Amino acid sequence: MRDYASITKHIRHPDAGDLVLGIEAVEAPHEPNQRLTIYTVEPDSPTARVLPILSSWTLNTVDNA
Repeated sequence: MRDYASITKHIRHPDAGDLVLGIEAVEAPHEPNQRLTIYTVEPDSPTARVLPILSSWTLNTVDNA
């Protein structure tokens, strides 16, 4: 891998539908086995609107455990 990579990932979620995520990956210059990966979404996109809903499903599951 280069020091930096940027891609778009498309995921089909069974309940939320199509999600589009930007992925940025950066390798540490002196630590090639370490990589920082950041997932982003476009503001006001369908993905940005549905992520809080998906997150709330997980929070409810954890709270009820």
